[in-house]
Amino acid sequence: EIGSRIATFNDRWQVDDDYPALPRCFYLVDACQSAGQININVHTMKCHALAATGRKFIRGPRGTGFLYVRGGIADELVPTQVDHSAAPVERVPRSEGGDRDDRSSAYTCSYDLTGNGRQVGLEFCYQPGAAAFEFWESNVANKLGLGAAIDYALDSVGMQHIEKECCRLGDVLRSRLRSMDGITVYHDNADGTTRQCGIVVFTVDGVESRKVEEAMIESSDDSPRQFEVSVVPATSTPVDSANTLAGDMVRASVSYSNTLEEIELFVKKLHEVILTKPLRPYTHT
Repeated sequence: EIGSRIATFNDRWQVDDDYPALPRCFYLVDACQSAGQININVHTMKCHALAATGRKFIRGPRGTGFLYVRGGIADELVPTQVDHSAAPVERVPRSEGGDRDDRSSAYTCSYDLTGNGRQVGLEFCYQPGAAAFEFWESNVANKLGLGAAIDYALDSVGMQHIEKECCRLGDVLRSRLRSMDGITVYHDNADGTTRQCGIVVFTVDGVESRKVEEAMIESSDDSPRQFEVSVVPATSTPVDSANTLAGDMVRASVSYSNTLEEIELFVKKLHEVILTKPLRPYTHT
């Protein structure tokens, strides 16, 4: 798993086979920054479940994502949010309620549907497998777009090529930023001891990261190139922020579709921003 501003690979796997004395836990991987950037194998990781968004490195529509749950476990989970698609009502209301026996049998919830305090029960049963986590209302076009993006990454480009290029271009960008005065690159694997991906995070000395973001997207006659970066708040990764003592960071995420020429243009634009823009100093509190 890759953090939102941590460029180092976090190769996680289930260790209970090697350490049987450890208590078992439900092992869920947040792969939002990993899916579409590195090759993921849920069997190698031995995770119980994995969730990811479609809009990032998968390059799918915003508002899409997916959830993988290991077979045999999905039917044991109780979703936090359901509707009549995920948990259809099995019978008409009855006068007395009860509790569920297990995940596969009908659940009963009691409601005051009469207005006079008399409780009636609604019996419902979760759909088997993935259907228990789906909703009746959904954007079909976005789902199709997500599927097309996944097919393109797997079949047309190939995840091995994507991972190789993201890592290579990320290393190039970090190296170029490292050579610039006034730039601090975080999670910089300069000695090459750990694998790093296409997420590059940095700060400009004495300048608020939000101002850097705004300046990089601006276009002018003198600097027509526009580059979209994002700001990762310190509060989004509080443990890492406490360790690095860094505030909000600028994040530049490269993709396999980027080129070395584009990286050079990015560095040139950032240099122009630092020299020419009246950016407000940043005070970390």
